[in-house]
Amino acid sequence: MPSLETYAIFTETFSIKGKFMNSEKISQISVTQVPTYYRQEIGKNSMRDNIGLSKTEWILRAKTDAGNEGIVNAARFMNQAHNSIEKLRDTLKEIFLGFDVKDFFTTDANGKVTCPNKRVEKAFSQPQNGWMSILASDLLGRNKNIPATLLFNKQPKKEISAYDTTLYFHDQLYPSKGVSKLVEDATSSVKHGYKEMKIKVGRPGKWMLPMDGLQRDIEVVSQIREAVGKNIKIMVDANFGYDNRLDLLETFIRETAHCNLYWLEEMVTQNVEDYKKIRSILEKIGISTMLVCGEVDRQPISPIFEELIKNNLIDGYQPDILGEGFTNWLKIEARLKETKVRSIPHCFGNGNFGTRANIIFGSISENFVSVEDERYLPNIFRQDSFQFENGKHILGNFIGLGLTIDEEIFESQYSKNEIIIT
Repeated sequence: MPSLETYAIFTETFSIKGKFMNSEKISQISVTQVPTYYRQEIGKNSMRDNIGLSKTEWILRAKTDAGNEGIVNAARFMNQAHNSIEKLRDTLKEIFLGFDVKDFFTTDANGKVTCPNKRVEKAFSQPQNGWMSILASDLLGRNKNIPATLLFNKQPKKEISAYDTTLYFHDQLYPSKGVSKLVEDATSSVKHGYKEMKIKVGRPGKWMLPMDGLQRDIEVVSQIREAVGKNIKIMVDANFGYDNRLDLLETFIRETAHCNLYWLEEMVTQNVEDYKKIRSILEKIGISTMLVCGEVDRQPISPIFEELIKNNLIDGYQPDILGEGFTNWLKIEARLKETKVRSIPHCFGNGNFGTRANIIFGSISENFVSVEDERYLPNIFRQDSFQFENGKHILGNFIGLGLTIDEEIFESQYSKNEIIIT
């Protein structure tokens, strides 16, 4: 594993070497469907049936006339109902194909990226198009022969905390084990090095009768806390499962107060009145648990979330990392800087690429809390010098985003799905 000192020397060296850029144009783009698998089947949340065993990464490879290749997962684009591979092709031709990799961003006198340039600003800012700025960052980092982190922050962090986000309603997916299955999953997570975990709650909302669901939520959280001990951070996410039942939510908060929850996520749909009531409940019980939400905000910061932020009703904000990308998220952070609200980008469903993108953003952000980690199995990316240890992702020595494709695996398993755009 590379030492933190090695990483520091590496980034300092390349911050000097990366001052000059040669002309380099994107000559070919391809997109390929690639599955990425969980370590086990993932169950329900409060609103959605079983997630299953895998997700699809739409791996986009942008090759240049200098022999470099930028990579991104375009699933946020393809998963929108009105989009298609034909529309993706036309968009890529308009925004990327044939353009110089240094012409996507505006930079300051020190070479730090400040914003997208005017030609691509609108495209990068469209809902669910943030991945475009991530691809452009990978290409520019490779062109300058530096880590993409140095494009945005000359002193990026070297290690980033992460939380296991896979603790869904496994009591229902594995009924013979019930709550003990989730306890088993939580203790396994700790054995694999995680110091933080997020538990899905909200069973009163859809899948169980209200009182039964409330009791199960309390039981799951309490038993996991007992099993993993007091030093593990535990968060809960209800996916709005307590909508219209603040009475049950108050009972849940009260009965799990001894569990010292780090945050409460999306306990109800975002609205000022309910969040005021939840804040009052926390104050009445005497706990300082964070309130976080925002993964559903597709055009951040939208008016309702501005209201929540302005009124000090949330402590963490969560637009998706691939949906917003690096430049949009940094613009969000400029607004959050005036507040105490922390950056907690949503990343669920973004595959192995999404995890890497979130690590990179965590490295450049001054407001970041933790990487949402789905603990996917490896797929087509080569193993590199990034490591996970003691609850943190440790950045290695890398150029761009650091990801490269294992060509042998790609050719043998996925190349028949490749669509080439020239």
